[in-house]
Amino acid sequence: VDVIYTIIPVSASGCKGDAFTVTVTIKPEPVVADQTAIVCSDEAIGVTLNPSSSVAVASYNITNINSNGLQAGASNSIVSNDVLAAALENDTYTNNSNNPVDVVYTIVPFSSGGVEGEEFTVTITVNPAPKVADQVIEVCSGEELGIDFNASTGIDAATYNIDVLNLTGLIVNSGGVSVGVDFLPGDLSDDSFINETEAPVDVVYTVVPVSAAGCEGAAFEVIVTVNPAPVVANITEIVNSGDAIGVDLVDDPSISIISSYIIDDINTNGLEAGLNNSSINDSVLYDGIFNDTYTNLTSSIVDVIYTIIPVSASGCKGEAFTVTVTIKPGPVVADQTAIVCSDEAIDVTLNSSSSVAVAKYLIKDINSNGLIATPGVTNTLINAEIASDGLKDDSYSNNSNASVDVLYTIVPVSAQGVDGEEFTLTVTVNPEPIVTGEEIEVCSGEELGIDFNASSTIAVASYEITEILIDGSTNITGINTIAGFSVGSGTPRQGTSLSADEISDDSFINTTSSPVEVEYTVVPLSTEGCEGNAFTITVTVNPKLGDADFSLTPSGTFDDLYGVDDP
Repeated sequence: VDVIYTIIPVSASGCKGDAFTVTVTIKPEPVVADQTAIVCSDEAIGVTLNPSSSVAVASYNITNINSNGLQAGASNSIVSNDVLAAALENDTYTNNSNNPVDVVYTIVPFSSGGVEGEEFTVTITVNPAPKVADQVIEVCSGEELGIDFNASTGIDAATYNIDVLNLTGLIVNSGGVSVGVDFLPGDLSDDSFINETEAPVDVVYTVVPVSAAGCEGAAFEVIVTVNPAPVVANITEIVNSGDAIGVDLVDDPSISIISSYIIDDINTNGLEAGLNNSSINDSVLYDGIFNDTYTNLTSSIVDVIYTIIPVSASGCKGEAFTVTVTIKPGPVVADQTAIVCSDEAIDVTLNSSSSVAVAKYLIKDINSNGLIATPGVTNTLINAEIASDGLKDDSYSNNSNASVDVLYTIVPVSAQGVDGEEFTLTVTVNPEPIVTGEEIEVCSGEELGIDFNASSTIAVASYEITEILIDGSTNITGINTIAGFSVGSGTPRQGTSLSADEISDDSFINTTSSPVEVEYTVVPLSTEGCEGNAFTITVTVNPKLGDADFSLTPSGTFDDLYGVDDP
């Protein structure tokens, strides 16, 4: 554009000359409007400088850059001349604050004719990006992560983009596990994975946090170590009532990672558990239920079912498994008692079972409390296997003054070989009287004048005369007079419930020429009705003297012969 001055020259004397012109050609300058842009931290600003609204811009001089404290990228533009319109496109700035920050470029445009335009500004608003630290967590196979994505240490993350997901061969169990965008912070919490190996395996999420303004922060990792959980197959066992179940809680393939077991439940189905059995909620080792016992008093098999959770060394609980123990019933026999007399066969038939039938009885112990077998009798021995009538002929001698108990400890055994609970047979052996025999000598017609001897042990309640012999022959009908021999007084007889003085007034008349022997066989009885061994009273009855029985001698006198004064 020409600017034309018309000018009149004037002399010192005031004379005006002719007008002349001054023509000034004004070359145009570029006119560039101020510019603004909004970018995210560390994002290329992507700005191409505005063109001129007048003459074209040939180049730009960057006269100032005010970054307001932001960190410029390593390849950013600097204050310099003759830059092109695209010079700022790849500039980046890191905004680690919690607020947007403006970077202001001051720029002067130049035309191709070298005309400098008015300076203008490029204002870049750099929004901060979220900054999220890596996360490392440890879970068990099948266990939900139970966490959110970490929060940003700067501006909040509104959403998260999962760019990469490395499952390392694990199986997704739950949650929306996938690569994608716009995940919310809590979308991670219900993810879970199944680790069927015997070693920990890492799942790695590569995640980009995104602010509400759409600014992506640097990617971070969520590293999830998934520990394996033990896997144990169900176990079954069959045992006898009262026996240790003998189960070890070990099963491949997870034996190497199992540390302990939790007993979650025990269903005894009504059976009686042993006093030292494991209990619900116990934490046990592999042999924790090995010695458990159960008593089956029914007539059928009964299952005891354990529900058990295996636990790894890292504390991971596996799926519960069951141990089913079938308890075979044993015979149930009640205790027995019997009362017998010394030397009497106990005559006991052992009780039958109230559950499963008894096939045989095992004698575990015999406590005779000092008694011995009756002479001539072979009693049952310890460890003998007998039928129900196997003890009938056992007998014991009790020579004491009191009753003595003989205790048999017996185990009933079923046809399937199952031992029942032991029971006791208590045989009370009452003592018998022990009376010694007597021998006396009397004259014909003289009363015996004796009582039966008392017992040296338990008292005699009564006596029984079982036999009377006269010179070795039994007189069945009583004392029948034989030639020259007869009853003088008393009632010599066989009989029961006799008192001790039964024979004291007995006497016999012997008119024979020789002594006659009378022998009583007597059995003593106690108040309990126990018969002692028979004893004998042997009476020698001397004959009555007649005229032919003696002669006087000259030297004898009546006194000398009879010892009396009255002839």
